[in-house]
Amino acid sequence: MIKLGATSLLLLLTLSSLVGLADAQAAGKGYEPYAPAAEQVSAPLFVILAYSAIWLVLLLFVLSVWVRQRRVTSELAQIRRQLDQHDPSAS
Repeated sequence: MIKLGATSLLLLLTLSSLVGLADAQAAGKGYEPYAPAAEQVSAPLFVILAYSAIWLVLLLFVLSVWVRQRRVTSELAQIRRQLDQHDPSAS
């Protein structure tokens, strides 16, 4: 990998900017103001989508914790049964 010093990097960025500027001037294009599309999506839609995604992730997390907790509880009950079979006087 080639290591560039700060001066070399600055020179490279300057040259690429000048090439881009020359291309824009050669094409006869100057500053063009931003013109938004006629149809835009409203912000409340994005808020609803974001909250829906957060709630979905939270629901999936809670469900996965619930399933894992049930599995651990089942395994613990099985271990207790096995211990009771080997030594019934312990409990």
